[in-house]
Amino acid sequence: MDTASADDLYAGLPVPSSKPRGDAKRKAPAAERGSDEKVDADCSGGAPPPPEKRAKAAQKELSLEDALTRLQTHIMVDKKFAKAASLLSKLVDEKLSSSTADSFMRMLTECIEQKQAAWSGKPEFAALVRCVLAKRSELPATYDQALEDWRLWAVTHQELFTDDTFEFARAAKLVRARLETVLSSTAQDGDKRDVAQLRRLMPLLRTLFKRHTTAWAKTVVETVLGICTRHRLVFDDEDRAEVDQWTKAIQDRRHAPSVAHSAASDARRNVVVVDGGAMSEAKPKVGRSNHPLFNIH
Repeated sequence: MDTASADDLYAGLPVPSSKPRGDAKRKAPAAERGSDEKVDADCSGGAPPPPEKRAKAAQKELSLEDALTRLQTHIMVDKKFAKAASLLSKLVDEKLSSSTADSFMRMLTECIEQKQAAWSGKPEFAALVRCVLAKRSELPATYDQALEDWRLWAVTHQELFTDDTFEFARAAKLVRARLETVLSSTAQDGDKRDVAQLRRLMPLLRTLFKRHTTAWAKTVVETVLGICTRHRLVFDDEDRAEVDQWTKAIQDRRHAPSVAHSAASDARRNVVVVDGGAMSEAKPKVGRSNHPLFNIH
């Protein structure tokens, strides 16, 4: 084939070029096109960058009065008591002073007056009162009696749960001393406020009664609850009924047999009960015929 024929072969066709065809750019990967478009947008200065987030404004610090009001709201709720008492203990440790004593004591007095029966004996309540007692030098003398009451209801009550015999006896002695003081005052003037003081001692007396099942605590418990039995008429109707229940339970435990034998136990010991008219007696039967293993027919 000559040169002329070759020229005729490509006649009417576009001459090949070294430049890329127009549709090649359209077939480029999407990722490359996206990066190119992003570079073009950045260079052209089109869309501005997103605005920076504003820094959160610092929370305004609560005043002491506001903090106490908020804690008072939470501490009165039983489910929130433990956490609120812990926060209040921390606040007492940091902020209680001679200048803030009235604010703290006013709030604590109002709360304890309402929730003493529910809080008495709880470890969180004991920890809170201990924090207040640690700042006793900052408090006016007018709060001394209130602090002693709180110590008894919180700290002394918590000590009644201990397994230390010495600590338990010391705490029970404090409860007995307060009980005798209240009963003596009531006998002299019959003041109804002293009956209310007896009501406030009931949570501690209930804990003492529960400890009566502990062998080494029985004598100490009976010494305190015996005073309640002798002065049962001083208590109001509801508390008197509870004192009578304690007295009966202690008497029943005293007269209960030390060892109770079952019929099977008697059989294993070769003891046969023989009816003798109005009386019966236990008579040993010699031999092994009464033993369950040798009494099979």
